[in-house]
Amino acid sequence: MPFDIDDADATRRLAPVDGALLHAIRCWVIGSRTGQDATGAIADTLRPVGLESAMPVLNALLWTISCGITRPVEINCTCQTSMTEDEQLLLDMFALQQEGRPEDAESLLQAICNERAASLAGECMLRIVLQLGASGLALDPAGGALRRHAFRDRMPPGAVLPLRALAN
Repeated sequence: MPFDIDDADATRRLAPVDGALLHAIRCWVIGSRTGQDATGAIADTLRPVGLESAMPVLNALLWTISCGITRPVEINCTCQTSMTEDEQLLLDMFALQQEGRPEDAESLLQAICNERAASLAGECMLRIVLQLGASGLALDPAGGALRRHAFRDRMPPGAVLPLRALAN
């Protein structure tokens, strides 16, 4: 279900896997900023949805992005129920990988990190998505992500997307 980024309760409407990934990302960022070990908090977040085995790959993903970052990325505290545009962007990247659109996911990654980091981070995201599938888990479908991003790099400059395409 699409939601407004400015919605104060946006994270409460996320599917369980999406919510767990977002919370784990937030824990990692807090740990990185404070110098504290967030491993336990991340494990506690991922365990209930069966994603604890994805911790090393998630760590590699976030480390790769942080090393190749090209602009400030806004990530909320774990106590926040609203989402930032950057948090939505990260979830969209996972959804696009799940839908077999790695080029779109990597294109979005390049909005926050350099080309090499985006390539490596895309591989990490794909590994997480494959782990989800092997465990019988899935992210929310990428319909919202496709509406928000998929046409961006496929349309000629100045082209306008017809309104009926946005309704699908």
